Amino acid sequence: MGGTKTEWVSVPHPSVKKSMGKELEFSNLADLVLLSDDLLASIMEALGMTKFYVAAAVCHTWKRAVKAKLHEWRAVSHVEPLSLTGVHGGFIRPTYIARLPNGNFCVADSHLQVVSPDGCMLGRMAGSLTVGDCRPWGLVCDGTSIFVALASSSGGGQLLQLALDGNLLCAAPLGSSPLTGRVRYPDGLALAASGLFMVDTRNDEVVAFDTVTLSVHNSFGGTGSAIGQLRYPLGIAAWGDELFVAERDNNRVQVFALEGGPRRLIGAAGAGPGRFYLPRGVAVTCGSSLNQPRLFVSEACCVQVLTLSGKPLQMFEFYGACMYFRMLSARQCALGLDSRRGHLHGLLADGPKMYVVDEGFQTLHVLKLCI
Repeated sequence: MGGTKTEWVSVPHPSVKKSMGKELEFSNLADLVLLSDDLLASIMEALGMTKFYVAAAVCHTWKRAVKAKLHEWRAVSHVEPLSLTGVHGGFIRPTYIARLPNGNFCVADSHLQVVSPDGCMLGRMAGSLTVGDCRPWGLVCDGTSIFVALASSSGGGQLLQLALDGNLLCAAPLGSSPLTGRVRYPDGLALAASGLFMVDTRNDEVVAFDTVTLSVHNSFGGTGSAIGQLRYPLGIAAWGDELFVAERDNNRVQVFALEGGPRRLIGAAGAGPGRFYLPRGVAVTCGSSLNQPRLFVSEACCVQVLTLSGKPLQMFEFYGACMYFRMLSARQCALGLDSRRGHLHGLLADGPKMYVVDEGFQTLHVLKLCI
């Protein structure tokens, strides 16, 4: 052998080579697939907004995918306050808003205030609509007349039908009349093909009225947290053959058929997308700039945008309302008062804009819908 040193070289078996090649190929393919824009978009779609916080922490690529999906889903581009001008000095605890056929708006506060789209307060409609301790609360316009719910702090009130110039066409007492049943505290109003719908906050019901006679022809709900039951309902909106009702104390939106049958629940108590804290106002619109109908829900300090099935798409926080709400809640707690009063209230869709009534700051905000 002559002292020759033999060197041994390790040569992988062909089957091992093949396996190693597949692993390398799979690794490259996995990286390609997991970071592809199309697949990430599908992943984010499936995760939804409630899981975006976790998804964004995976890596920079996933974070960019989350931002891209949020941008795709957004319904609101920005918000701007409506600068109020005129001789009447602003609102006093405004609640709901309706659009008039001439393009102006009617806002319910201690009276009915008429406001132009650029924020000029044009005066009060029909003088003072206060009757005893009643004040305007919910209101809605069908294009030929205005329906107004007058609420009394002692319970009951009146349901009015006004001409567009403010003249009284019809009035029905609430809480004592056989025609209008036992409504104790009216709040939001909505119009649908089958009639006028009113939220009765203290009875936890929705009451359906005939728009001609203002008589009750149906009511549904009842106190509780089960589906079909309500707890402190406030805002209401009609879309197609469905009604959307915001429940403040159940922290959700409940969807009913027009005849009163419950269909589904949207949201639950909590913070974050798809969860609500003191929801008050609700509106549904396609607008002139949205491809699909969207559900808008006003809470204490923000407006959430969802699909009609309840999938959260966007949260739009109002910084001023948040600060006001925190200060007021702290003061109310110190005084032993009810701190569950939200501030953002009624919503109105008008073409490419969404108007938000701010009861706390006693003004209107304008949301620009995405084009």
